[in-house]
Amino acid sequence: MAIHLAATLPVPASTCNALESAMRQFLWSGNANSSKINYVNWATVSLAKVEGGLGIRRLFEVNAASLITLGWKASTRNSIWSSWFKNRYFKHNPIWSPANTIYGSCMWKKIRNLASHIQHGSSLVFGNG
Repeated sequence: MAIHLAATLPVPASTCNALESAMRQFLWSGNANSSKINYVNWATVSLAKVEGGLGIRRLFEVNAASLITLGWKASTRNSIWSSWFKNRYFKHNPIWSPANTIYGSCMWKKIRNLASHIQHGSSLVFGNG
């Protein structure tokens, strides 16, 4: 699967699990269609290298991180895309308003479900002027 698709579209958990299953089979047998004994737990394999893993990232987490980044850009940047996005779906309410849970595409609904992560990473800075 191309990473740019996972960066812009919500990928179902079943798809992530099937792809990770093929990755596990390939890691241990060299073939994605045959299975052998897994000598190390996948949770251990997917740890960062400094933590003793191989640094293979979990696909569900990669997809969530990409969608969080997209939501952050939509809410903080003044690009043509974010301006269109705000004007199309959020004319009457702020972008993170609870009233905005039913509007938008499947992509926006997934981003909205991850809003707590986006809001947790944001802050207000008060300055002089």
